[in-house]
Amino acid sequence: MCLTSSSLVLFLFLLLLLSLTPFTLPHQTFINPSPRSHHTSFHINTNTTHSLTPFQVFFQQNNLKNLSFVIVTSTFFSLSHQQQQQPPLDPSEQNALYDVLHSLNPTIPWRNLFPDDLCLSAPHGVVCDFPTHQNETPHVVELSFGYVSDETPNPPCSLNATLNNPLISTSFPYLRKLFFYNCFNKTLPPPLSLPSSLEELVFINNPSFVAALDTFLQNLTSLRRLILIGNSFHGEVPFYIGGFLNLEEVTLSRNNLSGKIPASLGLLRKNLKVLDLSGNNLSQCLPH
Repeated sequence: MCLTSSSLVLFLFLLLLLSLTPFTLPHQTFINPSPRSHHTSFHINTNTTHSLTPFQVFFQQNNLKNLSFVIVTSTFFSLSHQQQQQPPLDPSEQNALYDVLHSLNPTIPWRNLFPDDLCLSAPHGVVCDFPTHQNETPHVVELSFGYVSDETPNPPCSLNATLNNPLISTSFPYLRKLFFYNCFNKTLPPPLSLPSSLEELVFINNPSFVAALDTFLQNLTSLRRLILIGNSFHGEVPFYIGGFLNLEEVTLSRNNLSGKIPASLGLLRKNLKVLDLSGNNLSQCLPH
């Protein structure tokens, strides 16, 4: 029988608790069945006593002094066996992630530093889901690039960072968060194709990232946070953004957006908490 992590913690706690709880046991114990009852009565000789723990008593009476070691050891082996049964990251996602890391910073030997399953050993900013069922394959769900601080040491981008693998939608179909900070400053990356599973899309201080906003955001209906600050997005704010009803934050400041602010933004009033369109060339007042 294999124990789960929570069961293992509970088992070890009870084992420690019992092993530290002393009680008094006589050297000789006489057991006399009572003829008047189905229960067994005990007559205990208390002439000489000494303190023993319940586990010591059990081992002394049954000559099983190594039983606790066997139980704990087998439990750890069982848990380790379960972990070994966890399927690795899909090979296509693993290789695609190596390609993205290399294109963002080819000066770092990513494959040598992280040769194992990237869901079990990955740089900061790479996050996988962990399936609840044993035979399910894990997938990459968060990618954050660009060193922010010592508290957020995402993989750093080089001065000539680009993307050799622009098809993020096909490479990471389960991606929920995509974050780029100060990555694209000189080289113009190719157009990105983003998966509809995205919930957070954050691009901050990427002045060489040029794209039309209306084509960039197509089909991202699951977005909750849209933060595009200090990039080179151009064109109008697309009218269809009003259909992204899960949006809680829309920050599009310091881009090259122009045209009218779409009235469809008013449809987001229920969940929208932050709206920042400053630093653009937009006209018309915000919708009521």
